[in-house]
Amino acid sequence: MLNNEELQLVRRSGLFDGLDITKPPGVLDTCKILKFAGGDHLFEENDRSRGIYFIIDGIVQLIRGNKKCKPAILSLRQRGQFVGVTANLCRRCHYATGKTGRASKVLLIRGSALTTLSRRYPVIHERLISAVGENILQMARHFERLQQLQTTERLADFLLTSVTGDADETELTLPCDKGMIATYLGMERESFSRALAKLRNVGVIAEGRHIHLTNATALRELRDSLS
Repeated sequence: MLNNEELQLVRRSGLFDGLDITKPPGVLDTCKILKFAGGDHLFEENDRSRGIYFIIDGIVQLIRGNKKCKPAILSLRQRGQFVGVTANLCRRCHYATGKTGRASKVLLIRGSALTTLSRRYPVIHERLISAVGENILQMARHFERLQQLQTTERLADFLLTSVTGDADETELTLPCDKGMIATYLGMERESFSRALAKLRNVGVIAEGRHIHLTNATALRELRDSLS
């Protein structure tokens, strides 16, 4: 079951913040921790929903497509985020496939457990609706950026989503391999590499998945110049 650190991570999530999810007793016993290697499927499009998935560690891509065409990555969900909320809330099949981008650990909160918790804490239902709205806005913004920005500016925008605070210099770790990020940003791997090389001019230093930003302000100015 969840260790204390993992339990606190779930409790701090937007869905359960301020709520005691250990009550009623036994509700978490119906949940299940799942471990996946990179490239594994949590669920596939048109699968019936079993519940919602909370990412304890790793990354999950939501993808659409088939063997005849290159899949489209609709969203990348990371540690501390939920996957599968819309299908569960609407009692529908999954619209997209949930596929891990690297080794991942998730908590499956079954629909029955979510119903029990929602009866005890009605605010959970409101938060689920809010989460769906946030996901829609996030995807809308992403596809807006794909059309508005050139490749270099898209990459700058992606990096800036991981920057917290006002410090100009910071360290980042890419959530998955560069090829996956390139697909998400609507570019080829070679275009991604060229864009990353151009960003060195504004203080982006890359070593594998590790990114050192020396001038976040300059990076924002570059992104905003064409936004």
